Amino acid sequence: MSPAASDIHPLRAHLLAVCEALQNPQMLNRVQSPSVAAVAPVAATHDIAALENLFSLPLPKTVIAVLTRVSAEICFAWALSDNSTLEAPEPFLSHVPGFPPVPRFEFGNLVFGLKTVAQLAADVTPEYWPIFTHRAGDYIAIDLSDPDERLILISHDDAFPPFVFDLNLPQFLTHLTWLGPLCGDQSVMNFFSDTSGQFDAQSERGVLWRNWFWKDISFPKPDDGLLTRL
Repeated sequence: MSPAASDIHPLRAHLLAVCEALQNPQMLNRVQSPSVAAVAPVAATHDIAALENLFSLPLPKTVIAVLTRVSAEICFAWALSDNSTLEAPEPFLSHVPGFPPVPRFEFGNLVFGLKTVAQLAADVTPEYWPIFTHRAGDYIAIDLSDPDERLILISHDDAFPPFVFDLNLPQFLTHLTWLGPLCGDQSVMNFFSDTSGQFDAQSERGVLWRNWFWKDISFPKPDDGLLTRL
């Protein structure tokens, strides 16, 4: 029997809506087929125990909340189709002299779950708990000294000072997936920042992007609790 709607965590409900939107036939002329949109069932108690044994540390509370109440594995991947590339509006085009404009964001990729948490075991420190790494080596981590478990963006080579988000993990996943979902790297964080410099899917550019990317496909606005800033 399926759980009642009231029993479903609002982030899981949002992610399932994003899955449905990405797989909508109207998206076939916007993203290449097949796109990946998967939200697995939640993790069990023994899954959390196994991870904590691996780390010899208790998992952060927001990680436990996502794994046990939202999904054990979240995976999204898509790439714009050629038609969508040509139609991308000006704020989302990059210009190089002598070449046609290209989209700033040609693809999206987001993976989080039991496997990714386990893969980052060696990188956990007393101060930070990495949850996403990027190809350049920069990473987003949970600030373990913060009672709200805010996220922090850290450079692997000190190219920029650590940047503290006013979002925790569930809130960050909400904003990122509402945008497509896009990749959670520094370029996305900077481009979709609000007037205070914080990453925000409701920023001016975030609204423009969502209106263009999702176009005529609509799904419920994420729960206000997930959009609240810390």
